[in-house]
Parts: sequence; C-alpha cells; structure tokens
Amino acid sequence: MLFSNKQIVFAVLGALVVYKSIDNKLSVSTKKAGDVLSDIDARLHGWSPVQLTDLVISKRYLNSDYTLKSNAANVLIRVDKYKPILFALFGSKLNMPMSVNDRSMIGKKLQWNGCRVLVG
Repeated sequence: MLFSNKQIVFAVLGALVVYKSIDNKLSVSTKKAGDVLSDIDARLHGWSPVQLTDLVISKRYLNSDYTLKSNAANVLIRVDKYKPILFALFGSKLNMPMSVNDRSMIGKKLQWNGCRVLVG
C-alpha cells in the first residue's frame, strides 16, 4: 500500500484547512469590489436604501379604544428607535390605550429625548 489510511485522512484534513484559509482570504479581498458592483447595479435598477424616519402613529394603527393594533405593534416594535416611544404611549406590553393627553400626537412625527416623547 502506497499510503496508509491515517496519512490519507491527514492529507485531506490539511487540504481542507488550506482551502478554507484561501477561501477566507479571497472573500475578504474581493468583498469591497463586490460591494461596489452591487451598489452600482442597485442604483442602475432604481433601488435606494430605506431611510428610517421619526415614528408617526397613524389612526389606522389604533383600535377604537386607542390601543395599538397587534399587527402594527408587531411591526413597529422591531425598530429599536421606536421602542421607548411605544412603551411610553402604550405601556410595556403595548396593550394600554393612549392617554387622552397623548392623543393629540396622532399623525405627528414623534421623537424620544431620553425621558419623554417629543412632537417633532
């Protein structure tokens, strides 16, 4: 026998390590060029990045008792920037109705200043 099973296993493992190393280096070195080509292609085909705006609580997000609809809550809570505003207006479980004082904020841009909701 020319090579033992042990030698073949070590050779295959060594080849895999070398392959992974080369693959990682190539992916790092070609990432920038790939990103540039992707950006150019996206612009040529009309794509542009989404810009996150201030939260606006629309009437369609609310039930008749001024609680947040569950589908609106599920979408809005995913945005970290919106979480403190939502918690301040609808409670920590997002199941409380908006207070009478806060209802004037419906339809307006809302911001969080670190301790309270501001109308922006």
